Amino acid sequence: MIRKIKEVLPPEINKHIIKKLCNQPNWGFPHDLDNETREDFFEKFVSDNVSNCGFSLVTYDKVNDIFINTDLNLYAEIIFFIIKQKSKLNLHDISRIYWNYYDTASIANYHIDKNEKNSMSILYNLHTNDGGTHIEEKFFASNESEAIIFNSNIKHKGVAPRDYKHRFNLNIICSCDN
Repeated sequence: MIRKIKEVLPPEINKHIIKKLCNQPNWGFPHDLDNETREDFFEKFVSDNVSNCGFSLVTYDKVNDIFINTDLNLYAEIIFFIIKQKSKLNLHDISRIYWNYYDTASIANYHIDKNEKNSMSILYNLHTNDGGTHIEEKFFASNESEAIIFNSNIKHKGVAPRDYKHRFNLNIICSCDN
């Protein structure tokens, strides 16, 4: 099941969030490759000159006990509750909040967010650009204020923009009733 929810937040709030993200420390390189350690990935990243997979800012991760005290989490919760209401899905308990950034050099790999049937992923686009997300080989363009909701155990990957230069989005993982 893949759902789209449109007009989640007004553009002015999305721009405000992007400004906050641009001034936030703690951005890092994620790695999406199955069966590879972070150390293996970073070794290849430098020695083999491979492209980045984008950048990630983890502000909340229940499993890894990460909580950054930032109002970005409040924005993520507001987005979550609006999507929950509009989708009429039985979503609960956010387990992870990742803010993602891709530039034109980013090349992401297919991955799953969480390998559990009762988990949902929400990808929220903060602005329109020519990047997007591949889910089950189908492309979903990045349209401002639009969210895509799907089971967290479905393979997907971010797609970097080509002409726009930048892409920001939010990834929330939460539990749900099937």
